[in-house]
Amino acid sequence: MATVSLIDGLLDMDGAAKYLGISRRALRDFCNRGAITFIKLDYRNKRFRISDLDAFLESRTMRAKGVYS
Repeated sequence: MATVSLIDGLLDMDGAAKYLGISRRALRDFCNRGAITFIKLDYRNKRFRISDLDAFLESRTMRAKGVYS
């Protein structure tokens, strides 16, 4: 189940994957490549700030190169 901690405003893996619209495996791969910033609680548990996920989405956004009339 995706959860958001109301105390610290962090998403767990399920919540972050759901927020981004990707699988947990894809999220793990992005983390392993250093594409997404996360907080490592211990060797297994990661947490994600929504602002970091938004920055990741912004970095992946493709801008239109031409204008069609």
